[in-house]
Amino acid sequence: MKNIFKFVVLVLGLMLLLCNSGCGLDANNVDGSSNKTVQDYRGKRIVLKNKPKRIISTFYVGDEILYGVADKANVLAYSQWAHDEKISFITEQTKEYTLNPPKVTEFYLKNNVDLVLAHEGLSPDFIASIEAMGINVYVYKVPNSIEEIRTLIKNIADLIGEKQRGKLVVEQMDKDLKNVADLEQPKEAKTVALLAHYGVIGAKNTISDVIFKRAGLVNTAAKASKLERSTLPKEMLLKLNPEYIFLVDWTYGGRNPSGTAFLKEVMSDPSLQTLQAVKNKNVIPVPVKYNCCASQYIGKAILQTRNYVYPISK
Repeated sequence: MKNIFKFVVLVLGLMLLLCNSGCGLDANNVDGSSNKTVQDYRGKRIVLKNKPKRIISTFYVGDEILYGVADKANVLAYSQWAHDEKISFITEQTKEYTLNPPKVTEFYLKNNVDLVLAHEGLSPDFIASIEAMGINVYVYKVPNSIEEIRTLIKNIADLIGEKQRGKLVVEQMDKDLKNVADLEQPKEAKTVALLAHYGVIGAKNTISDVIFKRAGLVNTAAKASKLERSTLPKEMLLKLNPEYIFLVDWTYGGRNPSGTAFLKEVMSDPSLQTLQAVKNKNVIPVPVKYNCCASQYIGKAILQTRNYVYPISK
């Protein structure tokens, strides 16, 4: 009997150890204090002495997740994209908030920021300049799958002391995904390509590929690209010849032309006139939030993407 008891204790101990080492958040901190010690995407250990109450997000993915899991009073500012309806799902909800001016370190110091959420694409030099001011920076990887979205939501929620809110956000996301999955599937899946100003995007193992598949579409770029997350030249459209072409509709802060201007450009391009999507006028400007969503709103993105091709009859 004693041996059985010892075995049960050993198994439970191992399970606890595996959980703590695999989730990115340490339940028992190495210094033995009440501090929370976390490890971010860089593998850097960050020590939080108190629950963060002046949080800044630097990217639209972090914006949306933070909005879902944080106490409003603890969010100081969202990224510059939070009020851009082409990329953000939370423009209305964040109107009252200050936007984080990109790469202005004085803003962080002046406002006594205690935590910054940064995606892996943010300049390492800029991140270092924030950390040099004694501010914690949690760097995360932008998700390329639904499971990665779930994990990021849980990690950010745990990080800011809102584990239960994270659980609820994930549960709602899964309900949204199920609602889309329960819709009647098309008899024959239509083919699609996602065109940005610099080429065909949405290759395999990207969040765009996930969205297209779940929307009941055949993503031609995923089949044609040999490399993960690669970009194909615009001329590749002639080989792909998709039934639908989705245009990335986002000006990127004025750097790119509008979706309307992009549509005119594609439809009048002499080299693309043989494409079936062009002939049938199935070239559609689509706000980038619907084809690059990497947050809890992915169910909404999939549903809208589906409706462009398979409208739900009322």
